[in-house]
Amino acid sequence: MALPVRLPRSRRRGRSIHRASAGISQTRLVAALALMVTGGSLYWLTTAEAFALDPSSIKLDGLRYTDAAVARAALGLEEDARPNLFRLRTSHLESALLALPPVRDARVEVELPDRLHVSVEERVPILVWAHGGTALLADVEGRLFAPAGADVGLPSIYDARTSTAVPQVGDRLDDLDLQAARLLGAVRPADLGSSAASLSLSIQDDEGWVMEAPTGWRAVFGHYTVSLRPPTSIEMQVACLRGLLATGEGAVEQVTLSLSDDRCGTFVPHATPSPPSSERSGAPPSRRP
Repeated sequence: MALPVRLPRSRRRGRSIHRASAGISQTRLVAALALMVTGGSLYWLTTAEAFALDPSSIKLDGLRYTDAAVARAALGLEEDARPNLFRLRTSHLESALLALPPVRDARVEVELPDRLHVSVEERVPILVWAHGGTALLADVEGRLFAPAGADVGLPSIYDARTSTAVPQVGDRLDDLDLQAARLLGAVRPADLGSSAASLSLSIQDDEGWVMEAPTGWRAVFGHYTVSLRPPTSIEMQVACLRGLLATGEGAVEQVTLSLSDDRCGTFVPHATPSPPSSERSGAPPSRRP
């Protein structure tokens, strides 16, 4: 008797595995070539003589109180230096300019192929602060940033206090002094009803702030403090002075503006010259020399 024959099972089909080719794909080749071209171009841009700065072509705009030579020195770009414009860090150049006292803002822009444009915004003076033989311009922040010219048409304050040092360019005024200077410096003769052509302001050791007019009167505003006597009282002091001068400017010699509940202060009238003794007695005046 013949036995049945068992047929073998069919082998399972496994997933086919595709091995990556050991060669470089076209995409990688193109990317590598692009990187080489970019690197070469960058190297050429940062080393090419065509993009070297011409120091004589540096354009400086906005300079009034800053000397051009000082600005160029701050940039650190000597006449014989020709740095590549693609290597210049304009932010560093702007920071160097901002370190100059007159400069409030600065912008440095590259103009290819070999130029540099520097725009400077300088501080705006609002008054002149003088001490001894030094007179400096001050801005709204109280920064002393440049020497004052002979005729600048700004309010001028003379600090005659022996306790204060001679101011230097770059210094900053005390906050109380700055507030008082701005308020008193804004007062004009017309604001007081005065016929004077101008007014002068000074700070004295013993009297504090003093305003004088060439017509002959002198007003003592005094010292200011943060709490007891802030500069905000200046508005009332000016109103008191205006009311006093309205009664007769020529009669006032000195006024001390010390405010209280019921008075503005005290004043000293101009002394009325007494008539000669011959006029007092009624006798005719002598004609002898």
